[in-house]
Amino acid sequence: MTSRPDIDIRRSIETELRRCMKTEAHIAVRVIGGAVTLTGWVDKYFHRYGAEDVVKRIAGVTAIANDIRVWRVPPTELSDREIARGPAAV
Repeated sequence: MTSRPDIDIRRSIETELRRCMKTEAHIAVRVIGGAVTLTGWVDKYFHRYGAEDVVKRIAGVTAIANDIRVWRVPPTELSDREIARGPAAV
C-alpha cells in the first residue's frame, strides 16, 4: 500500500473542514507521517468532535490528536487577564 504525501492529506482535510464546518472555526491542521494534529478553537464541543470525524474519513490518516479548544466567545473578544486564565474564565 502506498501512503499519501502529508501535503495531500492536509489539503484534503482543510477542504473538507471548510465544506463541513458551518460555523466560525479557527482550526490549524498539521500532518507528519500521516499523523494529524488539529489545533485552534471552535464555539461548541459538537464542532470539536465533528472536525475529528472529518479527519477520520480522509485516506492516508494514521493517527489523530485533537487539541482543538472550545470557547464560548472568540478569544479576540477576551481581555488579556481572561485569556491568561483560559477557557474556564469565560
